[in-house]
Amino acid sequence: MAPTSGGSVAPTSRDGEASTFGGSAPTFGDEAGGMALEELGQWAAWQADRLAAVFGLAADDARDREFFLLAQSAKLGEEAGELQREVLGFVRYQRADKLGGFTLEPAAGEVADVMICAAILAARMGIDLDAAVRAKMAKVAFVNDTLSGG
Repeated sequence: MAPTSGGSVAPTSRDGEASTFGGSAPTFGDEAGGMALEELGQWAAWQADRLAAVFGLAADDARDREFFLLAQSAKLGEEAGELQREVLGFVRYQRADKLGGFTLEPAAGEVADVMICAAILAARMGIDLDAAVRAKMAKVAFVNDTLSGG
């Protein structure tokens, strides 16, 4: 990463050259107010563009887009595995030599990693995260109502 004039860090490509990616990360309301899925989607789109620039992937190249999607899918799988490890440790469903030090803090970090990776994948695929989650929640509510006879 190369420093920018404002003290922040600009992405560099794999060969160490400064990338042409520009712009700062989107910012949102104060931390106490929470974050909407729409905001997560906006940040994820920015992060996807930043990552593509870092790895020298062209936004208008189909093969680069496919590579990014496959790499991000692999990253999502990696983060899901790390979350599984934290959950297993938290519920003490591990061998005795692996137990110890499992708390909510690292588990929360892994949940966040999974959500961020999924949001980046959705952004790069052109999926409206807010709309997709709302649609899925409505479908689950309908199934729940149907199963409960409501």
